[in-house]
Amino acid sequence: MRLSTISLLILLVATTISATAQSKRFISKDCGFRVAVPNGWTMKATDPKQCTFSLVSPDADNKKVEFSIKKDTVEQGEKDLGFEIDEGKWVLKGDQNADAESIDSPSWKGLIATLGQDESSSNSDHETRVLLTSLKGRIAEFIGHIGQDRLEGFVNGFEFLSEPAS
Repeated sequence: MRLSTISLLILLVATTISATAQSKRFISKDCGFRVAVPNGWTMKATDPKQCTFSLVSPDADNKKVEFSIKKDTVEQGEKDLGFEIDEGKWVLKGDQNADAESIDSPSWKGLIATLGQDESSSNSDHETRVLLTSLKGRIAEFIGHIGQDRLEGFVNGFEFLSEPAS
């Protein structure tokens, strides 16, 4: 048991990262995903057994994105993050509801919305939430304070692998 836990930690720490011009590739076979990490940003496994991660900005403000990958239903992901259908369209519920946009890639479909957008504060002060669903019954939940455009750019580099190793 201890050997398998150590092996899991070594696998997560020694995750495959290959450099490209704009980003490096982070792969977690155990959690079943890969993602392009912008240069200078730091990817951390916050709870390897639960497949939760943080992506931390190199900026002095240390803005970050928290995300988790799990086998769950779309409905549970919607509930977890606060997405609902209101008057025939997707919204993100909060102090002020935010209209959600549909996004997709070859390995997932999703929703993205940002709470609290107004003229008085910068885009990165707002909380953006993203729900991605795979075709094989897995979801990825993202919450970030880095601005919707930056978070959407990160999410566009995300891909579910066919199956997690564990």
